[in-house]
Amino acid sequence: MKTCFRCRDPFDTVARVMDTARRLGLAADALWFERTDPEQFSVTLSIPDADPWLAATFVNRIALLPDLDQGFHDA
Repeated sequence: MKTCFRCRDPFDTVARVMDTARRLGLAADALWFERTDPEQFSVTLSIPDADPWLAATFVNRIALLPDLDQGFHDA
């Protein structure tokens, strides 16, 4: 599973995303972020072999994070 989203504060948001993955028992294969404009970052997280139910739960939970801008996007 690969998920991509935009945020303003990648350090805080990535910490919350990784904590959510940890609580669900998911392990990250890759994680990276890059600045897309002066106040926004694109964050991409790859989680290998995620159970479909856990993947959907994970996406639903991180979608509630207050720092997400414009929801999810394609990598």
